[in-house]
Amino acid sequence: MELPEHLRDEVRVNWYMTQWCNYSCPYCPVLVFHKRTKSGQPQPHAFDYYPVEKWLDLFDGVKASKLHVHITGGEPFLDRQNFRDLLMGFAARPHISTYISTNAAWDPTYFADVDKTNIFLDVGFHPTQTSLDDLIKQVRRIRDGGFNIAIVNYVLSPENTEIFDEANARLSADGFFVQVSPMFPTGEHLSRDYRTDREMEILVRNNTRLDLHYKIIWPEMKKRLCFYPALNYALDWQGNVQVSCLEGSRNAFESGFPELPREAVPCPQHTCIGCCEMYRAIEDEPLYSNPLKIFTHRDLAREVSDYRKTVRAEMTGDQIRQEVMELKSALAEVREQHDHKMPVIPVDGIKPALPEGQPMIGYVDAVDSKFYMEARSRDRIMVSGWLASAMNGAPLREVKLRLGDRQVASVKEFYPRPDVAAHFGRQNWLMSGWRTMIYLPTLAPGEHGLIVEGVDSAGVSAELPPWPLRINE
Repeated sequence: MELPEHLRDEVRVNWYMTQWCNYSCPYCPVLVFHKRTKSGQPQPHAFDYYPVEKWLDLFDGVKASKLHVHITGGEPFLDRQNFRDLLMGFAARPHISTYISTNAAWDPTYFADVDKTNIFLDVGFHPTQTSLDDLIKQVRRIRDGGFNIAIVNYVLSPENTEIFDEANARLSADGFFVQVSPMFPTGEHLSRDYRTDREMEILVRNNTRLDLHYKIIWPEMKKRLCFYPALNYALDWQGNVQVSCLEGSRNAFESGFPELPREAVPCPQHTCIGCCEMYRAIEDEPLYSNPLKIFTHRDLAREVSDYRKTVRAEMTGDQIRQEVMELKSALAEVREQHDHKMPVIPVDGIKPALPEGQPMIGYVDAVDSKFYMEARSRDRIMVSGWLASAMNGAPLREVKLRLGDRQVASVKEFYPRPDVAAHFGRQNWLMSGWRTMIYLPTLAPGEHGLIVEGVDSAGVSAELPPWPLRINE
């Protein structure tokens, strides 16, 4: 099916500008770089690769009478001089609308002379990094400074659940639209595959059925027709660009932007990654009947606000709980279908003897066949592995990660490792997988040892041999 005529001259570029960030949220997947390095090597930041003028020239090359640029990171406002110059350049191009995802931890007075008519902010509230009082003061300052705040995004993670009711009430009373987003399993919660009833009830009360379906259930998408690639590019900080969701990246500065298909194409992925504008572009989605468009944060605020007033506000507590049960049932069905595709673990598989006297056995996963990790001081790294008790199997009670005497992570949620269970012929080692992301402390250049300690259900603890961590600078 072809793209409607009125959308053929309208394009969005989703620009992943940077991984720099001044926050350290436990549920965030971003690999944080706090500063430029002493060596002067380029960091994951757009202005380390090309100056503002080059980026503006690049966007001038996008063939569209209406261009939507969604900027995300990391925190885009950290490199404030270059970012200010960029926003000034966009403002001089009235066909460009700019959408920025930000934590709002910056001074709006620095951007006082920027024309903000076509700038719209998606402000993330992260209670582990700033207080509610400070966040409210800051979003008021930003709004008073002329910025349009389309949404305040509230990630419903375990750390954020308790304060939600107060935050939602106060922000809403101040005229801000609060978008309640499910936490994806990432950051410190890479292995978390469940949500509490409290979390589920909050999500149901504040989201449409469509958003819940795609953000919680993650239904099969393979080969479903979707218009999203017909309207959207994905661009990174180095200038690498691709038609969104489709394979095939190239450097836009060297080869320009590729042609968009301008028709609905079969989805190449098994699941939609959950961005609200993506699944609203599915050609035959029965839960969504609104006309196809470039769906923005402002559209989300209007649509969800209307849904809350006309649908959610009329629902009783029992009806909310019933919908929670339906979602859980649908999720269980999807997981069961997925589990049936997993290889069968042979009960009579190879059973090598465990090392004598060792209460636990496990390993840290090697990445790219490197039996060590490399990072910079204060970087963020992802680490994973498996660990099981020789006596009590898996899952363990906890896996602790240390650098010297300093504990840097604690994992209490585990995931299936059928390869481990099959190799050792131990069915009760299936839930031995662990994974997390670690914010490194300040470390001197050189080699350090990451200690992995497991604590089993009986309280017995044991450590793996130190895993080498090489700090470059």
